[in-house]
Amino acid sequence: MDTSTSFFDFIFSDNPREVKAAYESLESKPYQIFDLLLKEEHFRNFFLRIEVYGNNLANLLSQFPSFEQDDYSTSLLREMIRAFALSLLAERLDDMRSRSAVARIVLSVVKLSDPRGTLGQFGVRLGALPGILRILIAEGHIKNLAVTHKGCFEDLVSEPQAKEKWVELIVDLCKECRKHGSRPRTTSGLELATSDLELAKFIRTVPCEFCNSNISSDHGLKYGQEGEPMRVRSSSFGLGMESNVFKYLLGEPLGPWKIVLSQQAMEDLEKENAESTENAQDNFEKVRQKFSELASGDWAGKKILHRAKWYNSLSYQIPIFKAFYKTEHFILWQIDTAFDERFGEDYQVIKVWAIGSPKDFDRIGVQIHQEQQIYTKARVEACDRDDLDGSREIRYPVRVCLDGGESGGLGVDRASNEDFNDSAQLAKFYSLTSTVLDNIASTTGKVAYPVDISGEEAAVVDHFLTPAFILGRSGTGKTTCLVYKLVGRYLFSKENVGPLRQVLLTKSKRLVGKLRDNAEGLLVAKLGERRGPADGNDARNDLDDDTRKQFLSLTDADFPLVCTFDCLLRLIENSMRDQEIRQRYIRIDNSRSTRVIDFVKFSIEYWEHLSPRLKRGIPVDLAFLEIMGVIKGSVSGATDFEHLSREEYLGLRWRLAPNFASERERNTIYDIYEWYERTKRKRGDIDQVDRIIKVTKTLEGFRSSEAHEDSAFERKIRSALDEVYVDEVQDQRTSDIGMLLDLVGSPRGIHFAGDTAQCISKDALFRFANAKSLFYERFRNATSSARDLKPTLLPLSHNFRSHKQILSVASLVMHLLYRGFPDLVDELPPEVGDRPGPKPALYVGSNIMDVLRFGEKLENPQGPDGQSGKFNEYGEARVILVRDEETCDRLQAELGNSSLVLTILESKGMEFEDVFLYDFLSTSPYSHKLNILEELFERRHHTDLSSENHLEPAGQGGGAKGNRLEGGVGLGSRYNKSAYQGGHADWVKENIVLCSELKVI
Repeated sequence: MDTSTSFFDFIFSDNPREVKAAYESLESKPYQIFDLLLKEEHFRNFFLRIEVYGNNLANLLSQFPSFEQDDYSTSLLREMIRAFALSLLAERLDDMRSRSAVARIVLSVVKLSDPRGTLGQFGVRLGALPGILRILIAEGHIKNLAVTHKGCFEDLVSEPQAKEKWVELIVDLCKECRKHGSRPRTTSGLELATSDLELAKFIRTVPCEFCNSNISSDHGLKYGQEGEPMRVRSSSFGLGMESNVFKYLLGEPLGPWKIVLSQQAMEDLEKENAESTENAQDNFEKVRQKFSELASGDWAGKKILHRAKWYNSLSYQIPIFKAFYKTEHFILWQIDTAFDERFGEDYQVIKVWAIGSPKDFDRIGVQIHQEQQIYTKARVEACDRDDLDGSREIRYPVRVCLDGGESGGLGVDRASNEDFNDSAQLAKFYSLTSTVLDNIASTTGKVAYPVDISGEEAAVVDHFLTPAFILGRSGTGKTTCLVYKLVGRYLFSKENVGPLRQVLLTKSKRLVGKLRDNAEGLLVAKLGERRGPADGNDARNDLDDDTRKQFLSLTDADFPLVCTFDCLLRLIENSMRDQEIRQRYIRIDNSRSTRVIDFVKFSIEYWEHLSPRLKRGIPVDLAFLEIMGVIKGSVSGATDFEHLSREEYLGLRWRLAPNFASERERNTIYDIYEWYERTKRKRGDIDQVDRIIKVTKTLEGFRSSEAHEDSAFERKIRSALDEVYVDEVQDQRTSDIGMLLDLVGSPRGIHFAGDTAQCISKDALFRFANAKSLFYERFRNATSSARDLKPTLLPLSHNFRSHKQILSVASLVMHLLYRGFPDLVDELPPEVGDRPGPKPALYVGSNIMDVLRFGEKLENPQGPDGQSGKFNEYGEARVILVRDEETCDRLQAELGNSSLVLTILESKGMEFEDVFLYDFLSTSPYSHKLNILEELFERRHHTDLSSENHLEPAGQGGGAKGNRLEGGVGLGSRYNKSAYQGGHADWVKENIVLCSELKVI
């Protein structure tokens, strides 16, 4: 009997019978269970009668124990079913029969699962879905589960977040019950219970004899006009996609084994298809067939397990194989471990190093040996298989548990750092799917392929239960996560509920081009060639800061929109000007405002004309930062969109305006601010904050206008976007963030990524705590969900960009920041990295220019404008970094256009294979203070600044606290201790410029 369709025949039947055949069909092709969600026809039919077809699936799952054997096949099938059930919980089902069917499916899956740390996600997800959980509790399923499958129950409620949500639901469900109608208390009865054991006992005893008469499992359901329950699908694409976004972005897997390709292998694969020979297409199809065989696990007799032999004396911890697809042409691969997004855990995978008949085969062998040298003992053992012989059995990947030992921080490696040849082509990996192979075969259009990401990154990409702020140091994957979030959600929404209107913003013009290319490439890879708007005017081709496009003229075809913050602001201003022409506009008089003042213009055209008496002892960069980031940049609805008054500024807590501490300094800064505003008005100039204030005030004016056209215009502006993504958010002012929050209706539409340790903007001061406060103020009246008002901070700590020697230097800089300025940087978990590498080199002498020119002759030369190839998503081959625009222009003129020279600000968010830091410390305006860094290095203790947040009058502030100096600060003996009798707080205020210098470094 042909069982290939038996699974679907069983599910879509009113009288299913062939249970065993359905099981065998699903066991042979476990991925077909996902077709119930991913294939439109199956999806529609399944949910149209889920009360019938869902029960069929639940019945099939309940019969599995009688068929299963303890082998790789059934293990994989169980994992597939568990992943499917998590995806199924993404659907919103509001009628009793549908909920009941899903509840039965979930219960069967829980019973099938391995009760060893695999069910925590279910518990958390069910806590967020009270409709399903209510049925499981009210009908006694959870109570019975605790008896018949004790381990599964304990694992299900193992997460604290799950326990809290479950207890909250039970208390609401059993309001009249004397035992479960209130939160459990300790055995003494005097205080609320908080221990895991007490909460678990509370959960597993419901319903009790006092509960049964009061529980209603159909509470809150919606009914149609005829009184029948009806199913309501979510139209907002929110909660449900948490576990699906990255998997959806990748496309269909090739088989049970996940395959990851090194950058070298990806380039080899493209070359194999691009060769201009008659057999090129045939060769590519042979490669594709060999990949399918590898992914299937059916390796017997397929020329897959040929051991690679090297002409060197090196020993390999993990065997390397050649899978031949034609004579002398092979796929070079090994078994490794990686995060498998299908299951949400680490699994054995196939790692491919190279493809074809590489001429530098021995060099690749040396590099693979070096890569394996950094593997931990646990990882080597996890890659081990005892069936890599002539066995004809199908081999399935095994779930592995590395117990957190995979990333060992910055310790000493077995591999020699100095001798390690850091090959970028073998350091980055890509997931191979049918989508990737199809795009390589087509050779049309500019596409991008998703890099293989870690479990930590996948959790960030797939997090949508609450609003989230992504935090991480440079190179930890913040930008990758943000782009994958955006593209994954867009793709799913386009095929299910209509395309989301999303915008991805950053301040850097250079970075925005990289972000746009990568997002567009990922979309093209999944959708094929994208069509622009019907009028042929694609806004994405006219997206600079001077665009003439209008915000309200954008159509669905213009999204996702990737642009700078200034460009978005210009789009909104253009729509407002159009309203002005129609005389429905509260005027923004910027007809004379032809110039926008930035730091360069301020320092040359304003600062030079300022009274020497007024600016004496005041650094120009800190003065501009204070004006733009604090006095003007703090405007919000809470301040009636007005800048800070002198009194408000003087009374501002030190942490919110740390650059100037004394009352005398702040008075001087405010005098400079007032002079700047007067001069600016006379000249007819504006600055960026002026633009924000005008736009925000205008929208508020429209909101309160009695004219229907005005209020309608305001509603269109505020509802034009579904989601806003911001990369390098620390470069935005408070006023910028306030405006962005106003453009999105739901708090879950906000996605920020950044790092306050990289806040080096000339006009912005940023802390995530301030952003969270703005977030609360904006959405407190827009949602009834308390958790939507508290963005989850998602830290990323694994650095994938830099090797350990570079991370050691970065770690030292962060160490100095934390010790010297603990209140001015958001502390994150320490960065960890796996890859050894050489120590950064220091060049000193008169031949520096010769060294820089030598960089042009290095291997892998740059393409036009520094491009190093399509696999460098957010960067270029090499760069020379300098401190300021003046040095940049001078050096660029001296080296010519073949060299890429950028300032630190211009390079933010990007990555490079080689970086030269040129003349950096000597060009610092604070070079005379840099020797104080030694003092920070020697310090051993932090000092609590929490009691010294407020401004103190000039000349005061020492008092009794001066005695804290000896025990807390630990100054070197060369420094005058009497100068810092105010303790560490005064030391910080005296040396605040070092904080910005360390951030730049």
